[in-house]
Amino acid sequence: DRVRFVILGFFSFVNVVGAMLSLNYISATRFAIFQPCIPCIATMISVVVGLESFTVIKAAGVAVAVSGAILTEAWKDGGDSGDDDEKDVVLGSIIVSLQVTAMACLVVFAKPILPKYNAAVTTFFYYSIGTAFTVLLFAALSYSFTSADLYFNGSLLPWLGLAYASTFATVYTYNALSWGGRQLSPSTTTVYSTFQPVGTMILSFLILNDVVTTPEFVGAALVVVGLIVTVYGQNYDNIHNANKGSPDDPSAPLNDEKDLLAEHYRISERTTV
Repeated sequence: DRVRFVILGFFSFVNVVGAMLSLNYISATRFAIFQPCIPCIATMISVVVGLESFTVIKAAGVAVAVSGAILTEAWKDGGDSGDDDEKDVVLGSIIVSLQVTAMACLVVFAKPILPKYNAAVTTFFYYSIGTAFTVLLFAALSYSFTSADLYFNGSLLPWLGLAYASTFATVYTYNALSWGGRQLSPSTTTVYSTFQPVGTMILSFLILNDVVTTPEFVGAALVVVGLIVTVYGQNYDNIHNANKGSPDDPSAPLNDEKDLLAEHYRISERTTV
């Protein structure tokens, strides 16, 4: 699995660095509207490579959840995308498109190895490789840095933001994705990303006393309905696949960790022979 870990590391690198780069060119609102595309891309890739079957129920659930997330995000702050502050919408949109694709690929292509290794170990290895790519990029661009850049001009706020991003947006998030990826299909794992704008809306209402608009409320409701439908579709698939074929049938789907491990060792023994 060494090659696969390198590929996963590259996807994590593109995801993280791509997010930072794109925010140099487009507003945070426009960036956020792109993020609900992740489950759509993940579902499409997962079906194409044969990791999960296409069902109308799951497709409908993903579509409804994504629509709700976009609706909620698009109407945030009155629908203002901050165009006046955007440097290059075209370039920023291209970079963020690569970022969401990389995130979808990370979840999809991690799926086959997650049953074989501990979730935290899997995350540690691919993220370490992604960090190595980031260090190489840092070294290549180091000529353009000033000494003040390396300590954020002595400001405390960037360090606090970095601590938060490292702890919650990185350590917890990626380990949770790996753990969830062992239990769920890529489409079901990624569809929960559509809840991000809804969570932001709820926190803004509770903490900042922001007014929840009708489109935001409708969008949040669509996200919840989409999540329920997607989970129902996944559960339906599991029951359907469990009743289809036998363990000795090579065409039968691999439904759990034991099946995946058995298939892995069976292929290994065949290759050795």
